[in-house]
Amino acid sequence: MFIPKRENLNTRQLRAFGIDLDYKYVNGLSHMSHEGIIYFLENDYFRSIIPEPNIIIHANNIQLIYLLEPAPYLQAGSLYKALVNHFVTGLKELGADVKCTDFARVMRLPGTWHKDGMKIVAEYRHSYRYTLRELQEDYLPELPSLWREQKKNVIKERRWLNN
Repeated sequence: MFIPKRENLNTRQLRAFGIDLDYKYVNGLSHMSHEGIIYFLENDYFRSIIPEPNIIIHANNIQLIYLLEPAPYLQAGSLYKALVNHFVTGLKELGADVKCTDFARVMRLPGTWHKDGMKIVAEYRHSYRYTLRELQEDYLPELPSLWREQKKNVIKERRWLNN
């Protein structure tokens, strides 16, 4: 039964994620414009620490929006969380907001006005839709071999117990 509430439990598919950059609250960055932060991201972060976002939304702060190939929430939720947390950690020095990483996040609507009187503007960058596996392979560190071995042993034990 569908319950119209903005909660993670009501998420059925993962189609996008966003990263909030509250750079205005970071010492040394508060004087910069969003153009300066975007320039900094383009030169030092995109395609190395984080992928290039599909859309950049800005008003008083910046949101990086990544479009995804639809993935079922129940199967892909943990990978999604790991990716978003990894990207937020990589952008911590730019004020990436750890509290804004849940599945049911509401994005700002371009063309509307922020409460501070600034118009919300969207910059469309590209239409490519990332897959979670692709982002995992390109940006997440590889799991230690010891962890993989332990996981294999657990699977073998489960198979043995089920027979």
